[in-house]
Amino acid sequence: MLRWAAVCTRPKGSIRELALHTKAAKDAVQSAPQTPQVQHTHEDAASLAGRTKSIAADQAILMLLNRRIADQNQLAGTYNQWAAASALQSQALVHGMLLETGNWSDSGHPRVDA
Repeated sequence: MLRWAAVCTRPKGSIRELALHTKAAKDAVQSAPQTPQVQHTHEDAASLAGRTKSIAADQAILMLLNRRIADQNQLAGTYNQWAAASALQSQALVHGMLLETGNWSDSGHPRVDA
């Protein structure tokens, strides 16, 4: 699972299949000189429509995966906070028990009775 999360958190530009869908790639295409329009066939249009649908489906999947990663990261943060609070409560409980036995002073040192 960690390996998959590491792959999914990489920027789109570093993944070969997604590099064309980054803002930088789109900006480069827009700044390129315009070429004369070529007549396209019906098959070209159908192919383009199919590719567009495929890209849209891939982007929807990526959006869902990104949301899952964000949720997992948030859950990990919540568990870390819970673990810290639990450790603090345990420490306070042990401290209280030691004080009740009378063997330790409030300063944290063993009590020495003369």
